[in-house]
Amino acid sequence: MARLLVVEDDHSIRHLVTTILRHAGHQIIAVLNGQAALEILDDDDQFDGVVTDLQMPILDGEHLIDILQNDFPHLPIICMSASDERLEAMKSKGIAYTLWKPFSRQQLLEAVAGILTDDGAYMRV
Repeated sequence: MARLLVVEDDHSIRHLVTTILRHAGHQIIAVLNGQAALEILDDDDQFDGVVTDLQMPILDGEHLIDILQNDFPHLPIICMSASDERLEAMKSKGIAYTLWKPFSRQQLLEAVAGILTDDGAYMRV
């Protein structure tokens, strides 16, 4: 399975996403914000993808995505948010998969499967 970096400041959502993905067989590293994600990636960028919230303290998901796309272009990204407007804005950044909160287990797993198959199509799940 895949090695994924989960970036989410809300404990309950981070725990839920991590639990779902681990039960599906993925190896997960979970952090609280974009700055922590970059610190992890600076030491080890051998991830198959990033699942990130957009609204977080310290370094939000939008800024994290800009940095990831510049410095780690090999990493596919899934965005999570409760804001339709913010998710729609991610399409212009080339983000293929977005998850509107609240999302189901199946929606999360479909988005992860999508980035792992690298089909490149935009999909709102």
